[in-house]
Amino acid sequence: IRSGEIAKEPLLKAGFMLRVVVLASGKTEVDEAEKRVAPSGTITLPLVGTVPVDGLTIRQLSDKLKELYSVYLRDPMVDVDFVLKSDTAGSISPWGYVSLMGRVKKPGRINIPPTRDLTLSMAIQLAEGLDSSAKLTGIKITREIAGKVEQFEVNLQSVVDKGELYSYIKLRPGDVVYVP
Repeated sequence: IRSGEIAKEPLLKAGFMLRVVVLASGKTEVDEAEKRVAPSGTITLPLVGTVPVDGLTIRQLSDKLKELYSVYLRDPMVDVDFVLKSDTAGSISPWGYVSLMGRVKKPGRINIPPTRDLTLSMAIQLAEGLDSSAKLTGIKITREIAGKVEQFEVNLQSVVDKGELYSYIKLRPGDVVYVP
């Protein structure tokens, strides 16, 4: 996050994985470790049933669930958080993702972690590394900036040879990386 920017809370949408815990009188009443938001933008929980969550923040959902569970429980405490597992097929990061294509062992979507700190080298590692035919020079990153699509090249060979750090580029949601 650059100075002057305000970090926005991600809005819930279909595909997000949530953990929902409800406590009352010191006891855990509800413990849903992995609840996926359905394509309809809802989650289904014990006692309260189907709850529309699409477009809400975690804080708004927590407040809504506290209100709903108050009908059944005295002074419920509700804890809602994102579950982000890179090994969960089809999971979507609330912080976005980058697409990694070309000569990597496992091309595809790489979720941005909760720290929002994904570098080019980390993305390559998450794609299980470079293929044996990959070139370290001429890696292309395509990024949309202020409505314009821009493309730039990265030379990872210079990192290996000279230890240049400029190639440790921080990736942004929506970036497309192509390894030739």
